[in-house]
Amino acid sequence: MSYFHFERLINKYSREFTATYKTGGGGYDDKGDYISGEVVKETLTGAIINFKESKIYRAEGTLKTQDKRLFMLQPLKSALIGATVIDNGNEYRIEEATENAMFTGVYAYVLRWVSAFD
Repeated sequence: MSYFHFERLINKYSREFTATYKTGGGGYDDKGDYISGEVVKETLTGAIINFKESKIYRAEGTLKTQDKRLFMLQPLKSALIGATVIDNGNEYRIEEATENAMFTGVYAYVLRWVSAFD
């Protein structure tokens, strides 16, 4: 049982975005030729929100200003953990759920900013 009905709030700030991931993970065939996994694009709906603080120390690690949170009313498929999301020209990687949806009815994920220099 959830303590607060978040569905209306999440729907108000939700928008469509595209998550990209590879299936199969790649590998070598019997001839020794490398075969990369197939790239899959999936359109999802969720609320992408900035963190307020410039740097946050949490159990899941240090978060940066560029990191964001993703709130959804449905859980992500396990294949989407680690998928990339483009938001406002920046690339992010979806990480594990950060909160317990049993109480809130909302599935929350961290979107880690992907830097070319990290």
